[in-house]
This record gives sequence, C-alpha cells and structure tokens, in this order.
Amino acid sequence: MISSHLSSILRILVFISWMIVLKKKNSIFGQKNIKYFLWLMAIFIFWNSSAFISHNVMISIYIYIVFWTVISIISFLFFVDALFRIFEKEKFNKIFFTVTVSLLSIPSIFAAILTYYMHSYIPINTIDFYNSIIQIICVLAILKQILSKDSFLENIESFFIFTGYTLYFGLHILASNVINIDFIKNWGFGQIATITSLIYWIGSGFLIWKIRSSYSL
Repeated sequence: MISSHLSSILRILVFISWMIVLKKKNSIFGQKNIKYFLWLMAIFIFWNSSAFISHNVMISIYIYIVFWTVISIISFLFFVDALFRIFEKEKFNKIFFTVTVSLLSIPSIFAAILTYYMHSYIPINTIDFYNSIIQIICVLAILKQILSKDSFLENIESFFIFTGYTLYFGLHILASNVINIDFIKNWGFGQIATITSLIYWIGSGFLIWKIRSSYSL
C-alpha cells in the first residue's frame, strides 16, 4: 500500500517536471513525444486517484480493467507513431498506421473482456507480458535511431523518455513469472520496477532542464 501511494506521488512529480521540460525549446519530434508521455502519465494519475477513492472490490477491478486497456492502446499509439516519425516517414499512410495500432491493441481488448468475465487477472497479466516485449522492441528501435543521428541534443528529451521505458518494460518483464503458464505477476517487484522508472524520469527531467538552461538551448 505504501509503494502504491509512493508511485502515485512520484507520477505527479514526473508530470510536473516534464511539463517544465515541455516549456523549453524542443524539436518537433521531442515535443510530440513529451505530450504523449504526459498524456500517459496523466491517465495513470487519474487511475491512481480513482482506485484510492473506490473502496468496493468489484468497482476497483472494473477500474483496473478499463484503465489498463486504455493505457495499453495509447502506449501502442505512442510507440508506433514515434517509430514512423523517427524513420522520417512524415507522410506515412494513415490507414496502415491505424491498422497497425488496431492489430496490436486487439489482444489487450480481448484480455480485458476475459478478465471481466473470468474474474481473474491471468488474461491481463499474460497479454501484459507479451505487450511489454513488443513495446520494449519498439523502444529499442527508436533509441537506435536517436543515437544514430548527429543532432543528439535535439532529441535528448526523447532519449530520456525512451530509456526510461526500456528500464520500465525490462524490469516488468522480469517481474513476470514466465516459468508459470499463468504468467503470475510478482506485484512487489513490479512496484519496485515502477518506482525505479519514475525516479529515473524525475531525475532526467531535472537534468534536461539544467542542460537547456545552462546552454540556453
């Protein structure tokens, strides 16, 4: 319970620190990534607030299912959009983009429906594990492109956002018991993984602010 409250407070601090970063001069690619990142953080904050208000177990389960599904879909939207943009496909086919995000999101929607009817977190935990693998592959591909470009400072915000996601997804994959066919989640380790990633994002937000302020970038 303490770790849940701590992660909620840290998410608010991440949101505030990256709102400050957004006000600094950023590349178009960086600005869009920060906005996506802030949207996801805001949904998480709203999710945490809703969970604390509700004391009914069944309502809490429904809140979890709804927010988990929304975040899964928006995360895929974020990472696929970033992939298209980092590979300089500004005029990408919107139909192809929509189909890609939809196909990646379908398993999450089915997992949410199964969790609702089965009254078990197993479907969500299983799909969450596979989603994390797909998302970390997307993030690593984005980071590879960022590091290969000459204008690293222009994309420094994106670098820290996506390295944070590498840390987040990597640790959450480790938190899943992949030996067990039910993919039981180690919730304690999962909370530590989340807190570690949030602290990283707070620190990186402060570091970016210092760099931009010191060099008037």
